[in-house]
Amino acid sequence: FHAAKPLFLGSMPLFRVHCRSDQRCPQDRALGECLPNSEGLACSLCAVGFTEGPGGQCVACDGVSLGPAFVVFGGGVVLLIAFYIMETLKRTPHVQSKMDIAVTFSLTVNTLQNMSAMGHVDVAWIEPMKSITEALAALSLSFSAVKPSCTFGFNEVWKGYLASVLGYPSFALLLLLVFQVGNALGRSSTWSNVFNAQGTVMLMFFLPIAMVAMEPLKCVRNPDDTSSAFTYPSVICGKSEHTPMVVLSMCAILIFLVPFIAICIWATLTYPQRVASHRAEDFIFSFRFLFHKFSAQRYYYGIVFVFRKLLVALIPAVFANFPLLQILLLGWALLAMMAVQNSTWPWRSDLVNRLDILLSSCMILILLGGASLIKVDVEGLQ
Repeated sequence: FHAAKPLFLGSMPLFRVHCRSDQRCPQDRALGECLPNSEGLACSLCAVGFTEGPGGQCVACDGVSLGPAFVVFGGGVVLLIAFYIMETLKRTPHVQSKMDIAVTFSLTVNTLQNMSAMGHVDVAWIEPMKSITEALAALSLSFSAVKPSCTFGFNEVWKGYLASVLGYPSFALLLLLVFQVGNALGRSSTWSNVFNAQGTVMLMFFLPIAMVAMEPLKCVRNPDDTSSAFTYPSVICGKSEHTPMVVLSMCAILIFLVPFIAICIWATLTYPQRVASHRAEDFIFSFRFLFHKFSAQRYYYGIVFVFRKLLVALIPAVFANFPLLQILLLGWALLAMMAVQNSTWPWRSDLVNRLDILLSSCMILILLGGASLIKVDVEGLQ
């Protein structure tokens, strides 16, 4: 942990907080002292012009590749174009036959996001899982992936969190702009195209959006009886710097997550009546992102898929101070969802159903491995 230097000999330190890693707070340093170019509580911040290196220490930006930042922005551009092209293609049997490829890609991205979410579980991951979770930070919409201290010249926590929260709405607005440009160039699209494209984006990135929204609410106890934000150890929960982050968190939950879940529940409940009405075509085209990947008998599985993502984001936040319970609940949730999927066989393709079971099994095995890496407070148990 990181402790302040006592005011006088024999007095208690002003604070004692957990560090993110031993590399940030080595035992040979004096109380209150961070490594060079590190600052803030828990020595969790790198000074402007420096960024976290492979060993966890802060290194100069000159010696660090900004390739990940270009990959993030380049990947965003590619996704924008891909979503637009897929949505404006003429619906023919040939295009429909590519659904398996699209769903397989979606499940793969979801699994990678789940692996990234494992970095939000309080487990001292070892290689190669540690490097994998760090490499997948961009899929969790973490602004740290673009190294803001090097790319934009700031290291304030609230600015980084604001940028993470604005990641999804910025992408959604750009996608809307792409449709407007396409209409201006004569490639017409309907409201159903736009709505379905936005729904597809939200469904694909629902898990990282939920994780970002809940980051300020995930507070872990420190040795001095305060609590720090798990993702941002320099932020003490309940203090002035934490308040605007909680406000942003509530806005993200109420503006992004709650309306999307409500719309999905409403569409699922009204699906039988809507598809039988005279306006069924508009409804089906608008909600293809929710229903089209599943068989007609299992149209409701879209909302199950959404709640599976929500559980993966919610459990680590609610049980932030109980890492072993996080592992157990996540494992049980994934196992229960896998059992539901196996009994209902909801995807249109047998291949996709088998792939979903395989990927869920892999995630459960990773969680079992993580359980063995949890540090147990033996003295506290006694």
